[in-house]
Amino acid sequence: MPPFPRETRAIGDAVIDLIRSFGVAAAVLALAGAALTVPAALAVKRLAGRRVPAGRRGPALAASVLKPLHGAAPGLAVNLASTLEQNHAAPFEVLFAVRDPADPAAAVAE
Repeated sequence: MPPFPRETRAIGDAVIDLIRSFGVAAAVLALAGAALTVPAALAVKRLAGRRVPAGRRGPALAASVLKPLHGAAPGLAVNLASTLEQNHAAPFEVLFAVRDPADPAAAVAE
């Protein structure tokens, strides 16, 4: 079998050099990522240990909960009641929304 022509060998060598360069770049990036993992883990450990005292958290904020409704599924009344019975540190309102006023879910929500 005759050897490959000189041009073909040059292209093959260039491709191999390119692949090696990508491999070296990937290895460098992997090592950099591994090196950055240690300080990141230490920062997470340091910050996770901090607790904000209860008096410094500030007041609980009021909230609005929008509950879209469509169709009167079985157990809808119980599900809506459980939403209204939730206990929060701050006032909250629940807004039930239907696309069509004739939707059976509207009657259940009322």
